[in-house]
Amino acid sequence: MAFWPVFRLIFHLCLLALVLAGLVALIFLIRYLARDSILQKKDLPPLPGNPGGDGLSLQLQAYERLVMLADRMSPRQLVRRLVQPDSPARDLQIAMLQAISMEFDHNVTQQVYVSPAAWESICNAREQQVSLINDLADRLPEGATAAELGRKLIHLEGEQGANYPMQIALVILRAEASRLLKAHRS
Repeated sequence: MAFWPVFRLIFHLCLLALVLAGLVALIFLIRYLARDSILQKKDLPPLPGNPGGDGLSLQLQAYERLVMLADRMSPRQLVRRLVQPDSPARDLQIAMLQAISMEFDHNVTQQVYVSPAAWESICNAREQQVSLINDLADRLPEGATAAELGRKLIHLEGEQGANYPMQIALVILRAEASRLLKAHRS
């Protein structure tokens, strides 16, 4: 009869050892899965604005692209690229409006990476540029050439200087990119 109580004790000790071994295995499994999950997250592309990731470079690239956009929409660049001196002013007007639209559409996704103020400055500059081109073209006499429209547009840009819409957008973009770099260095 002394055999059964000893057998029961051994059985319960073995059962306890199995439960403890199972718990230890479960802890190791949970740690392994958690570590694997963390490693997989490190392989994901970083989100914009993620301080530990590549968000800064994405934001800086967006500011760079928008500066390029503002430059490409400026009168000097548009006229230089598009003017055919003897063609009608209306042809240049249409070509400039199409170029502005294409450039803007190509860069519209950059708004994800820049501040609302920076994006708004680009949108305002584009709208004002389109309006100025249309106003100047409408004021030209019948039969005016593309060269005349180009000269008037460049002259207007020179007169307004720092107050020209594209220049205002460039100042805002450069200031924000600079602020972003300073904040990252701190």
